[in-house]
Amino acid sequence: TREGVGLPGDAFVLCNFNQLFKVDPAVFRAWMQVLVENPKAVLWLLRLPSTAEANLRREAGAWGLEKRLVFSDRLDWNTHLVYKAMANLSVDTPVFNSHTSGVDMLFAGVPLLTLPCETMSARVAASLLLASSDAALVARDLPDYTAIASRLASRKGAASLRRVRARIQQGRGAAALYDTAATVRALERALRMHFQAAARHKLQKREGCAPHVVVTDRGLL
Repeated sequence: TREGVGLPGDAFVLCNFNQLFKVDPAVFRAWMQVLVENPKAVLWLLRLPSTAEANLRREAGAWGLEKRLVFSDRLDWNTHLVYKAMANLSVDTPVFNSHTSGVDMLFAGVPLLTLPCETMSARVAASLLLASSDAALVARDLPDYTAIASRLASRKGAASLRRVRARIQQGRGAAALYDTAATVRALERALRMHFQAAARHKLQKREGCAPHVVVTDRGLL
């Protein structure tokens, strides 16, 4: 039960199960703003590392919200999906996204809200959402991210959240994110294209030409 992990039974549970080094000041302020706007919401985090708990509670205390942070120890692998399914909304860390934990949240049926930034590690969650056929929770910027989270945590957003959860749960059997065979085929195709590109590059060097490779849906030009 929620109470068994320290969560209020009637709360709206925002969660982030990333390692806490991924939490930057800007996104933490956004989370605090969501809690301010939604008095029944709590933020569920992992003690990962445990030394970060005191620091984050202190920062939340500046908002008067230290009691609305809930920390859990790292969950047992055999039961972690069951625990994660207790959350209402997973709020991603934009600077360094959820990777495996993002896949786990979606497989557990929990909506994932993300904000893609510039680096590869900051765009993984958006790719997960696109591959799960649900781009509705890919925010444009931090104000949009905050507004989406706050709206879904409110009573007015309850119907929207139910629709998102339903799409995620339906997609577990059909979405590209879970189609391992298609992923294998795509990887094999990418490796073949890479080999072809390397061979062409070697030939062009021998002929004194500058290497030039254009990748299309039909292969290499």
